[in-house]
Amino acid sequence: VDDESIEAGDLVAAHPCPGTTPTRCGLVKTQSPYDQKVIGIISTKASLTFSPDTDKGRPVALAGRVPVKVSMENGPIKAGDWLTSSSTPGVAMKATKPGPMVGQALESYNDKSYPTILAFVSLSYADPTGLLSKLSLDDSGAVITSSVRASTLKLGAIEATSASVILSNNCHSSEGWNPESTCPGS
Repeated sequence: VDDESIEAGDLVAAHPCPGTTPTRCGLVKTQSPYDQKVIGIISTKASLTFSPDTDKGRPVALAGRVPVKVSMENGPIKAGDWLTSSSTPGVAMKATKPGPMVGQALESYNDKSYPTILAFVSLSYADPTGLLSKLSLDDSGAVITSSVRASTLKLGAIEATSASVILSNNCHSSEGWNPESTCPGS
């Protein structure tokens, strides 16, 4: 670790290896919301370490329960909320959109300071909004959804523009959506 300010509770990300033949890479505090390089949380008491560098190394929790620094950037945190990196380096926030997650809050928080709460570390890509759960794929790999809302929607050569366009796939065929077809019973 080159950044001596990294301490227990900080969210850390993989640091690019310098040079053309990297032999060792480092850690940095996460730098932005939904940081794609987040790898874990600096632990307070690691039960197992793999690094021979005990002078400059830091124990990174990759799974389990650990304290994590949090902010109110995306609002109050409730137990069970997904946590991701915030705009404050090394500090987590409640996730409000799909992206990389460091884990889930095991405690609630709604103050303005940067406290530490207990989190369950589970590195993943999650969707706290449930948006992605409304999508599925057909046998050919095309995306299927029950409805779409957009100000402009382009489907091949067809373009629709309005304040809100809603297309429903409640009746479609194996050939796909046909704007000329009508649903049975309509």
